[in-house]
Amino acid sequence: MTLIVYFGGKMNRREDSIFSHKSWDILCKVRDTLKVNVFIVDISGKMIVPPEIRRYGGSLLMDPAMGFDLRINADTSLSTRTQFGGKYFELRNRFNLHCLGIPVFLDELVVGNIIVGPMVINKRLSPEKYSLLAKEQNLYAAALISNINDLRIVSNMDASSMLGLINEIAVNNVEMIAGNDDATKRADRIEQEVTANFKGFLKGILKFANVESGSIMALDPEGKNLTVKAVEGMDKGIIGQSIKLGSGIAGIAASEKESFLIGSTSDDNRIAHLLKRRDIKRSLVLPLVNDDRVCGVLNLHTKKSNDHITANLDSINYFSELFARSA
Repeated sequence: MTLIVYFGGKMNRREDSIFSHKSWDILCKVRDTLKVNVFIVDISGKMIVPPEIRRYGGSLLMDPAMGFDLRINADTSLSTRTQFGGKYFELRNRFNLHCLGIPVFLDELVVGNIIVGPMVINKRLSPEKYSLLAKEQNLYAAALISNINDLRIVSNMDASSMLGLINEIAVNNVEMIAGNDDATKRADRIEQEVTANFKGFLKGILKFANVESGSIMALDPEGKNLTVKAVEGMDKGIIGQSIKLGSGIAGIAASEKESFLIGSTSDDNRIAHLLKRRDIKRSLVLPLVNDDRVCGVLNLHTKKSNDHITANLDSINYFSELFARSA
């Protein structure tokens, strides 16, 4: 099943795109985990997939007085648009609320934007300041402050990690619509969709954990072998290689449904003899489990000492559970 999202109005190969139903489902679950709205607009700013109105500041997004209208010809006097983190853009209104935009590309052409927000970056304004601004816009101050207090406060680093995760999950699943597919093309598309989901999730988690390399392995239907499906920062020649369940650290993690957070050494007798690379400062080997059934393994590795694995471990675990349900 697919969720078709059209960009640009006319149906042609350069302006139409598709998000897989699974990838959008993952994105919605990420939204609910991060507690920040996510929605999609086309290149003109027209709403394609609307925000969640009743949660995460959705009502603020739809209020013209807030200045979050992304249409090209809209009155932008209530907000300013700037670059954020290089390839993203930021829309900040006079209430110091922020929406961040992720461009969606097809054939190197921007065809739309995924918008994340509204959110508060670093610090809210004082209630007195909000009340003064509300009065200027003829808004009910108490309701405005209540809605703003429900928004998540994030740091610039948190916002960048959030964008990186959402960008990789969503943008890696944009595909071209090429008319009516025959059975072979449909099968190819399904395979491409699955591969894109693996790649997108892995890239997003790497950025979220601030590590440079990792892989995802899938367990075959018979439950006997783990096969590498996606890699980043590693030799792509290992894609397709398999190990037996119970073999190696990944095989042990899968067979025992246990994750391993590892330094350059380990006191765990099950895996200590398997650690061959002293240059790896930290690793996470995490089984992907759905309804008590292992479906794969996530492997993260870093040679750096400033990773965010431990700090974001709960979120990594949760995102991995979401991915396992949708894989």
